[in-house]
Amino acid sequence: MGASAILLPLALAGTITPSGPEVPANLLRIEVRFDRPLPAVPMQAIVLRDAAGKPIADALLDIALPDQDERRLVVLMQPGRIKHGVGPNLAVGPALHDGDRISIEIRDPRLKHPLVRSWRVGAAYEHKLAPADWHLHAPAACTKAPLVLGLST
Repeated sequence: MGASAILLPLALAGTITPSGPEVPANLLRIEVRFDRPLPAVPMQAIVLRDAAGKPIADALLDIALPDQDERRLVVLMQPGRIKHGVGPNLAVGPALHDGDRISIEIRDPRLKHPLVRSWRVGAAYEHKLAPADWHLHAPAACTKAPLVLGLST
């Protein structure tokens, strides 16, 4: 290659969780995993949409949190829209409602394709965590088997 050649990074791909078909109306976070580091994803590239494709105003916190390796990005829901009795919830109500369909879309020129994930919104999850009901299944020693934590529902 000549000295004037420009090397462009290969396009990235990624996945979005929660991975199931339904999220609770009081969903707190969405996680994006990239196959390679993707530094500084601007919030303008991330949109939460309703079933008609219209952006849900002020549903997301205005900062995304990358991990140290920049391969995982946590997008937080606006807590004021989830918590009862606080300003944003009182002014405009919750962002998500049981029965809605929503999708998140991430458009960044460094991505191979826009990342899109859709869910049905279910009832808010309002059960207290009960660690005493959890079941830990430890792997056999010297194996690469996963540690499995069974949670009560």
